[in-house]
Amino acid sequence: MHHGNDKSTGNLCQHIQKCDRNQSEGSVKMMEEYAELCTLEVLYWKLLHWVVRKNWLYIIVEDEELLDIFKTLKPEVEIPCANTISTDIKELSSVDDASG
Repeated sequence: MHHGNDKSTGNLCQHIQKCDRNQSEGSVKMMEEYAELCTLEVLYWKLLHWVVRKNWLYIIVEDEELLDIFKTLKPEVEIPCANTISTDIKELSSVDDASG
């Protein structure tokens, strides 16, 4: 929510204008290279790990704001539904139990 006295976007624009273009281009290249390493499969496994480690309800993966964040970062992302997350976690748990 923006307020009339909120200068955060203006401050960001001023910062961008002051940045050295060469330095900015290097940062952009670095971010693009990192983004290429972040495949959808890696994102999915990190999401599973996060849900388990933080003890979130599986339905968190269907939260509209969370999905919006993912889509902002990687527009082609498709996050599985809570039932799929639950099934995968149970399967991983049973494999871990069987091997232990």
